[in-house]
Amino acid sequence: MKTELLYDTEVLEIEVPDDATVYKSSYQEPRISPSEIVLIALREPLDAQPLKDALKKRRHGDVVIVVSDVTRPIPYSEFLGAMIAEIEAAGVSTQEIVILIATGMHRSSTQEERHRMFGADICKRYRILDHRADEDSELLTLDTRSTPGAGRTFLKTFGLEPNSGKTSGNSRCKHAY
Repeated sequence: MKTELLYDTEVLEIEVPDDATVYKSSYQEPRISPSEIVLIALREPLDAQPLKDALKKRRHGDVVIVVSDVTRPIPYSEFLGAMIAEIEAAGVSTQEIVILIATGMHRSSTQEERHRMFGADICKRYRILDHRADEDSELLTLDTRSTPGAGRTFLKTFGLEPNSGKTSGNSRCKHAY
């Protein structure tokens, strides 16, 4: 028996045994757009202040939006623009916004993949960085002598200027949301 399988942006037709049970996912179409869903979450979060309020209280520095790499089929092009507009409405400039692709141990993204994931306008207007696990020059060794049993601990700086203060993983990022 033949069945179809989604793979990346393609549909593959595969042959399976006639007695195989084939499970197919089905999802209800959302009543509102992905950007509206994200904006509701940012403006009315559970047990937290709205993103815009948190950003207005931030110290100076980059605001980093961490996104998955191309191996995760997340429709960023459908909501990232609205999310960035909300961040900019809180007074964050275009130059202070960094999109960080969390590649883990995967390779860096290509321009084509970035355009497909985010859209050409976002790729043109904002800094986009890939996590590069093998780039030792982007590691900052933390002093862990006061932590019993701690080995050497590294913080990924992504080549951004180190800044003192409480960080959320990026050396200049002051808030995690």
